[in-house]
Amino acid sequence: MCIEARTSPVEPLEEPVSDLSGILGKHIMYTYSNGWSYEVYYKNNCTIDYQVRSGPMQGRMVKGQEIKIKQLKTGYVSEDLEGGSVEPPVYMVSWVEPTGTSVTQVLNLNELEVNTTIFFPHWVKKEPRKTVCVQSDHLH
Repeated sequence: MCIEARTSPVEPLEEPVSDLSGILGKHIMYTYSNGWSYEVYYKNNCTIDYQVRSGPMQGRMVKGQEIKIKQLKTGYVSEDLEGGSVEPPVYMVSWVEPTGTSVTQVLNLNELEVNTTIFFPHWVKKEPRKTVCVQSDHLH
């Protein structure tokens, strides 16, 4: 049996425009179930500042971390409340640090939820205290 490959043109997908007004300028503090606590300031559409408040890297401070940010879910009108109200959208924020650490957050501001995936390089996992500094002071 032979399966013939399609040669018809593929429709290009268009990335929706992200409305970031619901997150830019926000200052958020959160604690993960493992007890690690962070404070993040979403400065603009391409940078954040953050500080690790507790956990193995407590005291680490990062200013001007470059990020990619997208709106995953647009705001919608809730019919639960009388007259309805606009619910905040959901955002995805990703970055790679100079340490090699890769982070992706999904923030649901309506539910006050932050879900994060962090990939630490082996050396950071082995010696996390080496990352405790004001990162921008060590980049040249």
